[in-house]
Amino acid sequence: VGFKMTHLGCDIYCTPGVPRELRTMLTEEIKPDIAKKLPKTLINDVTRLQVFGLGESSLQKMIDEQLPDWPESIELGFRAGMPLLEVKLTTTSQVGHDIKPVWYAKLLNVLGDHIIAKIEDTPLSLAKHILQKLTDKNLKITTAESCTGGMVASLLTKESGASACYEAGFVTYSNNMKTKLLNVTEKSLNQYGAVSEEVVIEMAKGALDKSSADYVIAVSGIAGPDGGSKEKPVGTVWLAWGQKNNLKTVGLLIPLPRSYFQKYIANIGLDLVRRELINSRQTPHYIIERKFS
Repeated sequence: VGFKMTHLGCDIYCTPGVPRELRTMLTEEIKPDIAKKLPKTLINDVTRLQVFGLGESSLQKMIDEQLPDWPESIELGFRAGMPLLEVKLTTTSQVGHDIKPVWYAKLLNVLGDHIIAKIEDTPLSLAKHILQKLTDKNLKITTAESCTGGMVASLLTKESGASACYEAGFVTYSNNMKTKLLNVTEKSLNQYGAVSEEVVIEMAKGALDKSSADYVIAVSGIAGPDGGSKEKPVGTVWLAWGQKNNLKTVGLLIPLPRSYFQKYIANIGLDLVRRELINSRQTPHYIIERKFS
């Protein structure tokens, strides 16, 4: 039910598609036949990295511009994902294996703090990385959300052990609840609107006061598809993050479909806190590209 032929120097194996019919043939015939032809010194050295805030095209452009002489003996691959992108370096030759450490170091320098972690086994979520860092430093975090509807809190509490760092969060979708629960002033809401730097700062401070946490993520935006205006189009969002005595803010324009917008913004909030925890001084690519001019 299977056969092999060679055409123009290429071995072609034709097998049944039914798994139980394939297994014996694959184990006893095909794999041993292939193994006879492989070099005895074949190397399969794979390194994987988690990256956030860079798309495949942006990442490839950075590498092309900053590392134009990338060696053919090291295969560079990307595995797209939302929110994390996987970058994979593969070598199958001794030459590639020998020079890989040098080029790996160069790649780390290009990607900088966009790298979340080197993947050793099972990839961890962005939220898990943050919770581990908070736990190590015995710190707590709180959230104040509007347009993300509790998604930041959901990402954190999805991870086991979250209770050690996360005790409370606030989803204040209406202006009334922003005032009642987080002490956002009506003056700020009337003068600047719910989607503003002034309001997310007050949301952040209110959440910190109520929860006694060390760090905060506050977010307010226009997820769409309606609700936008000329001054504040759909995709407008303000974030505040950090500690009470060192709050930072940024306004971004990210016009994505509602569900993608919410998920991306929630993870941006997590990433901004991650960068605070590692004392990053590098501006994320998403801020360079999407910050209000």
